[in-house]
Amino acid sequence: MHVTLDLPDLLLPTAQDPVRAVFEAVAVQAYAMRRISQGKLGEVLGLNRWQTEKLLSERGVSSPYSGEDFQQEMTSLNQTLS
Repeated sequence: MHVTLDLPDLLLPTAQDPVRAVFEAVAVQAYAMRRISQGKLGEVLGLNRWQTEKLLSERGVSSPYSGEDFQQEMTSLNQTLS
């Protein structure tokens, strides 16, 4: 999808390409809303796992990791070790 935006200069980042900044903001928001996974976020932005973790930390976005996610991982781990 191609989108054209008219943003006031006040909203433009000073140290980064504005197109990239808006793209990252949209992608991070999709992750925060649980529309995409962390892996997909990194893929879309061309980042490895650690770069993605750093970006999320810088943006103050916590992992939507739930107790159910933990339980599924523990079950999977137990099956692997058995």
